[in-house]
Amino acid sequence: MAGWLKGLMTEVVKEVGYDVVMNAVSIDMPKCKFCQSTNVVKNGKRNGVQYYLCKDCGRGFVYNRGLPHMRYPIDVVADGVYDYYAGVSLNKITDGIRQKIGRKPADSAIYGWVKRLKSILRKSAISGLLMNVS
Repeated sequence: MAGWLKGLMTEVVKEVGYDVVMNAVSIDMPKCKFCQSTNVVKNGKRNGVQYYLCKDCGRGFVYNRGLPHMRYPIDVVADGVYDYYAGVSLNKITDGIRQKIGRKPADSAIYGWVKRLKSILRKSAISGLLMNVS
């Protein structure tokens, strides 16, 4: 093989390898739920759940792709709230979530999701209206 071709292939392999490693690191690296920093360290396991500590804001969290102070992923919460407003009973909503992820939230948890997301949507709608006025 010609020297220039071997050098070119080496550079391509290095670039591809670098991209693969950097993408793998960015996928597996959790972000702080509160400040979105990636400057986090593992902070032990409790009941088999990995906890993390943010070095920027000092807060601890579980990396479960949920909203802060929520135990369930956002897609499960969104489905539960959607079903609630569609008129599905709380028992059917909790049974559906149990079938989907294997855990059954309390009825009060679903009602709490509805209250919390309603206030968030109300605040974002008000701020959106104020931005349109200015």
